[in-house]
Amino acid sequence: MKLLFEKNDSQTVVVKIDHEGNIQDFDYVTMLQRLLDYGVLDDSELTGDFSETERTSIASMVAKLNDCVPVNNGKLDSADLSDIKDNEPESVE
Repeated sequence: MKLLFEKNDSQTVVVKIDHEGNIQDFDYVTMLQRLLDYGVLDDSELTGDFSETERTSIASMVAKLNDCVPVNNGKLDSADLSDIKDNEPESVE
């Protein structure tokens, strides 16, 4: 799975999700579900006039997302997901 970024003008960036050639509008829930299902985001595709700073920022974001997913031998390590839950902030009531 990878994210597709298209910059139409200096103020508008459209993001889509490409999963095995199936392209759909971006939403966080779908991205997170697929990230947990497959364990990795591939390098993003950027179309349009992105600055080097924007390109670096997007690549950094993808790397940080990938670092958050516990992977063992190329597969999601569900045993390590408990570590993520243990670090969740407590709910405020």
